[in-house]
Amino acid sequence: VFDATRKQAFIPQKNSILAVSYESGASTWSAQPVLKGHPYQMAIVDQGLLVLGGVDPQKEGDHDFITLLDPVDGKPVWTKDFARLDHQFTSNFVIYRRHAWIYSKKKFWCVDLIDGSSQKLIDSLKFASNEPTPFLELSDSAFLLTGLNSIARVEKDGSLRFLTKYNPPPAHWGIG
Repeated sequence: VFDATRKQAFIPQKNSILAVSYESGASTWSAQPVLKGHPYQMAIVDQGLLVLGGVDPQKEGDHDFITLLDPVDGKPVWTKDFARLDHQFTSNFVIYRRHAWIYSKKKFWCVDLIDGSSQKLIDSLKFASNEPTPFLELSDSAFLLTGLNSIARVEKDGSLRFLTKYNPPPAHWGIG
C-alpha cells in the first residue's frame, strides 16, 4: 500500500508490516509492529493504516483481527480481535464514510474507524456453504456481495435489499 501524503510504502511481512520511504527505500519506523497474524488487506484511511489479517489461510479454527496503525510510527491506535470473523469465511473490507464494512459467517458488520467499535447490521446473510467467500464492493448506491452462485445487495444503512441464489453452471460448462 502506498501513502502519497507521507511518501511511504507499507509491505506485509508474515506477522508484521514494513514501512519504507518511497524516496530512499529506508525503513521509516524504528520498530515493526507485531501483529496477531498475517495481514491480508491494508488501506490508508484518514485515521491511519487499516489492516485486516488472521492466521495462515490454510489453517482452520482461528479468527481474524482488524487493527488501525499510526502510519508515522507503526504503533496500534486500536486493535479489534474479531472472534466473530473466521478467516475462512470473511470478505474483504470496504471503507464508507468513517467505517469499514465487512461480511463474515452470515453476518454483515460495520467497524468504526475512530475507536474500533463494531456493530452487527445483518445477522443471517447466508450464502451457499460450498461457495467461496463472497467479494464485497461499494457501488454508488449500495454494497454488493457477489459469490460464485449468489449476489446480495445491502443498502448503505445496513439493511438487506435482496439475496439471490442461482443454480451453478453445469460441470461441463466452459470446457471446450
